[in-house]
Amino acid sequence: MSETYFLSAGADEIEERSGSGSLLRRYVPGPGIDRPIAMLDYSSGSEVLRFFRTDRHGSTIAMTDASGTKVEGPYSYDPYGGGAPALQTLVPPMSNLYGTSAMQ
Repeated sequence: MSETYFLSAGADEIEERSGSGSLLRRYVPGPGIDRPIAMLDYSSGSEVLRFFRTDRHGSTIAMTDASGTKVEGPYSYDPYGGGAPALQTLVPPMSNLYGTSAMQ
């Protein structure tokens, strides 16, 4: 298992480094806490620029390259901010685990 170190500037993560100290990724902080604008990825040996694409809530929904082409995503989230399966619904909308509707 390899170690990864995360460096911060205040509340913002700004770098990831390998256990040996090699730079893996650098983050460009955005307008708010934990809202990066871009990521420079060095893990392949060369610099690769990626941009975070967000929804109106500020949640990252995709990553694009410098030309705007989607390279990762779409990402989806459940109502509590956790990662949600993109093509599968485990609990029907407007219900809970007990089978009662929010409309009752």
